[in-house]
Amino acid sequence: MTAILALDLSLTATGYATSDDGVSAQGVLSAPPSWREGRRLDRLVDMIDGLLSCWPDIVVIEDIPMHAKSAGLTAQLHGAVKMHGHRVGWPLPVLVPPATLKKFATGKGNADKTAMVVAARDRLGYDGLDNNVADAMWLREVGAHLLGQPTVKLPALHLSALDKLTKELAA
Repeated sequence: MTAILALDLSLTATGYATSDDGVSAQGVLSAPPSWREGRRLDRLVDMIDGLLSCWPDIVVIEDIPMHAKSAGLTAQLHGAVKMHGHRVGWPLPVLVPPATLKKFATGKGNADKTAMVVAARDRLGYDGLDNNVADAMWLREVGAHLLGQPTVKLPALHLSALDKLTKELAA
């Protein structure tokens, strides 16, 4: 039984994708924007914790985009999720830089949000339009590849994006 938890963290729309014993799910989690930050963080962590029926074998999170206006708030959510995972015994998360995720999905490290959704629709069978979900589905696929259980075949150029992640995991 393999469980993957993949997260595109955001206080406004956290994309998630899971694979739990071969059953996949994806979607968006959010807490009311009117709630204070601490309450929103707590609610999002609770929702994330309830996504799987067992502890994940791998947790894959898109790393913080430092140039974004919301990087500080996103960092708070990253910290809250990492702390929760540590407390309950999840494995350390694999942090995937945005450019690495884009290259893995599209072959280009500077792909835009639309290209990520199109790639998820073409290769992963995604039938939606939400870029948060598309990113999370690609993160789940990164986890599947890192576990040696890919669900799709990708060109060598795309797979080369994982070289650095694989080396970091081996260290």
